[in-house]
Amino acid sequence: MNYSPKPPSITLINQSGEFPNQQFTAAGNVMIIGRQPGCQITINHAKISRNHARITLTADVGWYIEDLNSANGTFVNENRISGSHPLRSGDHLRFGSVGFLFQSTISNSGRGNDATITDDAVPDATMLEAGAGFNPPARQPQETPFPFSQPPQQPVRQFQSPPIPNAPPIAPPPVQSPAYTPMPNIPPKKKKRRPCLVIILIILLITCLGTTVAGVLFFDDIMWEIDNFFNPYVVVPNTNTNQNSNSNQNTNTNTTPNVTGANSLTVSSNEGGLVTSDSGATVSIPPGAVPQTESGEPGKMTFSIREDTNRTAALPEGFSGVGPVYELGPEGFTFNTPVELILPIPADIDPAMVLGLTFYDEFTGEWKMVPAAIDAENRIASVSTVHFSYWGMFTRADYEHANWRDTNGGNIRVINNHQYDSGTYPPEGGSKPYTVSYGVCIQSYNLDDPSHRWAWTEPYQWTMTVSDYSHPSSTYNFSTRKHDWWLPNGAYQLIEVWHFSEVNHTVLDTPAYGAYWRPYGVINLNGGDVKEFAYNQNDIDFNTMTPGRAPCFGIEDTSVGTGDVQITLTWNASIDLDLYVEDPTGDVVSYSYTPIPSGGQLDRDNECSDLVIGRPENIFWPEGSAPSGTYKISVNYFGGCESYDAVSYTVRTVIQGVTNTYEGTISSDEYTDEVTTFNVP
Repeated sequence: MNYSPKPPSITLINQSGEFPNQQFTAAGNVMIIGRQPGCQITINHAKISRNHARITLTADVGWYIEDLNSANGTFVNENRISGSHPLRSGDHLRFGSVGFLFQSTISNSGRGNDATITDDAVPDATMLEAGAGFNPPARQPQETPFPFSQPPQQPVRQFQSPPIPNAPPIAPPPVQSPAYTPMPNIPPKKKKRRPCLVIILIILLITCLGTTVAGVLFFDDIMWEIDNFFNPYVVVPNTNTNQNSNSNQNTNTNTTPNVTGANSLTVSSNEGGLVTSDSGATVSIPPGAVPQTESGEPGKMTFSIREDTNRTAALPEGFSGVGPVYELGPEGFTFNTPVELILPIPADIDPAMVLGLTFYDEFTGEWKMVPAAIDAENRIASVSTVHFSYWGMFTRADYEHANWRDTNGGNIRVINNHQYDSGTYPPEGGSKPYTVSYGVCIQSYNLDDPSHRWAWTEPYQWTMTVSDYSHPSSTYNFSTRKHDWWLPNGAYQLIEVWHFSEVNHTVLDTPAYGAYWRPYGVINLNGGDVKEFAYNQNDIDFNTMTPGRAPCFGIEDTSVGTGDVQITLTWNASIDLDLYVEDPTGDVVSYSYTPIPSGGQLDRDNECSDLVIGRPENIFWPEGSAPSGTYKISVNYFGGCESYDAVSYTVRTVIQGVTNTYEGTISSDEYTDEVTTFNVP
């Protein structure tokens, strides 16, 4: 009788409630767990990346798991892993916030067709083909000239198998004890009593207990004083006097870290920020908007805004741009909560004529239009967005007065009447004051007049949220946090969205934050209507809300490294590009040479095996480490993932706080494109 052994299999049993009574099973030696179709185990959850983790069976190690650079991490028995980690039946796995019990079976041809063994035993080498499913091949460079003069000197992405779990310990060599010699019989001396020492010990004990209690009760104040000593902040007045009926009154001065900058500004996860262009366009960044790093530490991002005089918005017939186009950075990242982009309306334009804002869609290469909040009193148009590109305002050219707006559309009004830095952080019984972004996004719509579809983006990008955060340095009069968005007549399926974040008074602490959403239902907008949505903590019912990011907030992201020098490469195609930077000593940092002696390192790669279109690659030198001299930047066309077309790319540099952007196109015929050189003094 011919016998064909069954392939090994694994089962993931959900334990965190998101998929009650569900199990996920797959068979084979290598299995990818992720959100996108095509994975061996597909789990559709916002906290799980497209390709989140890989589980592999090897002949010498057994099962082990690797995190595939996921946004929210992979945990084994509540310990976050990096690299490979051994697995055993009964281990608890967590992908982001979704938990599972891991079980596995391995078919053994020597035990009959139905026999199985757990991965407590190492499988017989005959069970697997030599090398099948383990030691993934290193990424081999193509036969192309190295971007710079120095050839590679290090091996490329060599894979090292993890250590064998539960290996028996090696006994240490026996220790030779000295020969025993009996001590003479000497009577012990009588100990003298030391009452002073006892009193001193009691006083020290009382002092330690008092200090500990004071530290617990006044931890935030102590940390604030320590941090303010090393990182002093200017005390600024809290100009927001709105109060929520459930919030603590807070009319005192606000010592929360806030930072401002002209044209560019570095903001951490613990700060709020305001960056302004020379013409007065502004990006307002609420505290907690900057994502944390992959390790869970506070992240940093350098925001920038400037006019691009060489670019105009290419809109459909009947529409025209209003004012300049603005280049915003950083591109390619998704923020934790929407930031507010505020553009001034030119003096010769009636605010009633502005319909919305338009941005350049890098994926389609087209300009798309989105609704905007128009503030006629302050003469500004604003949007809430979680990603950056080129932005500008637009108007419809074939009407001459505001009556057209009132006849052909209505307004969605969002009011956020929570007072910034007041109340208590709502989720999970928090105790600190908080900030909140609240509003709605559109899941789908049906316009009364299909000709009004124009070039609106897909509705999930229509994010109409209002943050309670008003930066003290803002020149605009936000006496109330209220915005109106004009939309064409029609029926709109809405989702309510919230993003909460603690307000910490010290950058030494990391704020807790959380996003929630729930379906709202359908509203009908007719000419002149105003549909109002207002935030009130008393109305929050977490039992009716889904934790995690709403569809309009995009996939949760992480920050990358920044410092004296940061270079970021972004492209939007299924092609593998690589970033190279040569330092003044001639060393080159890239995906296979990181870090280099001068401190440069690549901390994010985007390759075909786990490609996320639009996800940037990043190289940086930490603060204080970049050597003086000339640096060279190059982009290499490594290969195609699904196509081999020419591809446009963007390289953004942040050199000691100064930002610049370079654009280019590269193809498989060129392989290497030298982008630019720059100097660090």
